[in-house]
Amino acid sequence: MNKQTQWSTSYKRRAYDQIIVYVPKPRKDDIKALASARNTTINGMVNEYFRKELGLSELQWKAK
Repeated sequence: MNKQTQWSTSYKRRAYDQIIVYVPKPRKDDIKALASARNTTINGMVNEYFRKELGLSELQWKAK
């Protein structure tokens, strides 16, 4: 592993929590297509959903 990859992996472990979501196999492609149609990623859609459900602004969502 090169130094950039090591640094990136280390940063992600310090800065983010990971959540695994299980969906039925045929749904993953549907979800990816939906995210693509909205010019975002699956991760982006999930973050936006929870941010709104928690009633947080983007600034609050990113604050520690």
